[in-house]
Amino acid sequence: MLKSKGLILVSSLIVAASGLGGVSGWFLGTMFKPVPLQENKTYFDEPVVFSNNLDTVSKFLKSAGINDINNVNTIDVTSILGINDLKIGDIIEVSQLLTYKNDYVKVISNNFSSSNAMGIVNAQETNSTWIKKEGFYFKENVSYSKNASFGERSYNFNNEAGISALIKPYDNYIDYFRLAGNSSASNVSFESSTKTTYLVNSTEEDVDEEGNRIKSYSSVFGLSLYKPFNYDFSENNLAKDVNGEYLTCSLKNSKTKETTEYKTSINKLDDGYEITFLMDVDALENYASYIYTTTRDASQIAKMKKKPEFKNAGVKLIVDKNLYIKEMHVDEDYDVISNLVGNVPTICSSDLVFSYTESGKVPSIKETISYGE
Repeated sequence: MLKSKGLILVSSLIVAASGLGGVSGWFLGTMFKPVPLQENKTYFDEPVVFSNNLDTVSKFLKSAGINDINNVNTIDVTSILGINDLKIGDIIEVSQLLTYKNDYVKVISNNFSSSNAMGIVNAQETNSTWIKKEGFYFKENVSYSKNASFGERSYNFNNEAGISALIKPYDNYIDYFRLAGNSSASNVSFESSTKTTYLVNSTEEDVDEEGNRIKSYSSVFGLSLYKPFNYDFSENNLAKDVNGEYLTCSLKNSKTKETTEYKTSINKLDDGYEITFLMDVDALENYASYIYTTTRDASQIAKMKKKPEFKNAGVKLIVDKNLYIKEMHVDEDYDVISNLVGNVPTICSSDLVFSYTESGKVPSIKETISYGE
C-alpha cells in the first residue's frame, strides 16, 4: 500500500511510495500558492471485484488443482510454479487481487523519503490510511517536514456524518479535501481544508454551471481511490532483461540506511510466504503522475517541471497461507525534476500493514486519525 510508501499514502499517496500514494520526498518549500493542475492520462476507474473467473485467478486455480481460492491454504504455492506456465508474477497478482475480496480492509502506511538538492537535504515523513468498508472508500495522506507540510483526504460518499444506514456511496463522484501547513504527520484536522469534487469517470459532456469540464479523479491524480497500491502487481509489470530473465537490484532503505537486494523470488514461511520482486519502471507511470501533483501548491523552487523519473522500485510482501497480504515494504529510487535545480536524487521507503478484521469506522471530515509520535 498501504506506498502507503502508501501510500499511502500514500502510498503513496505526496506520500507513500508504499501503496497509498504519497509525497515521496522532495523539498516542497515554505511558500504555497495555487497553480494549475496538469491533467494526466485518463483511464476508466471502478472498484475491483474479485472473482474466481478472473483470468489470472483461473490460471492459478487450474495450476493448483483446486476449484476455489478459499482452499489455497491446503497447498504449497511454491510447488506449483511452472505448471500451466504459472509464474511468480501471477501469484503476486492473485495476492493483490485478494485484497479486494473482503468487505472490510484497512491499510496503514508510513513513508519516509530523503532528497538531496544542491547539498540541501529534505526529509519528509508521510502517514497514510486507506479503508474499504463494503462500497465505501476512504484515503488520507498526511505529510510533514521542516520545509513543508500538507494533507489530503478522499471520500466516495457524503462524509459529514460518517457512514450510516441512510448514507450511500456516490454514483460517480469523489470528494477531495486538501490543506497545507499542518504541524506534524501524526494528528491532523481537516475541518479547515479546501474541498473539490471530481467525477470518477468524466466525459466531454460533464461540465459545471459555468461550462467548465468536471475532471475525473484518476486523470487528475494518476491513481485510483479504490486501490491502496501505487502500482499494479502482475507478471508483465516485473523488471526483466531482453531475454525475459528477472532483473536484480540493490536498494537502500531510507529509514534504516540498510541495503536490500531485490531479486524476484517466493519463499515459504511457517505461516505463509515471503515474496520479493523488482518492478518495471514503465509500470510506475501513474504513480509518477501522482507524485507530480503533490507540489502544485508549492513555491517555484519546489514545483516539479515534469513527472519524476524512476530508476528502480523493489517490493517485499509477507502473505499468509491464504495469500492475503499482511505486510508490505517498498524501497524506491528516483529523480525529482525541479524547475530551478534540475534532477534531485531521492530515495523513499514505505511500510504498510493490512487488516481485514473490522475494528473501527471510516472517519468523518471532522474526525482526526492519530498515527502517534
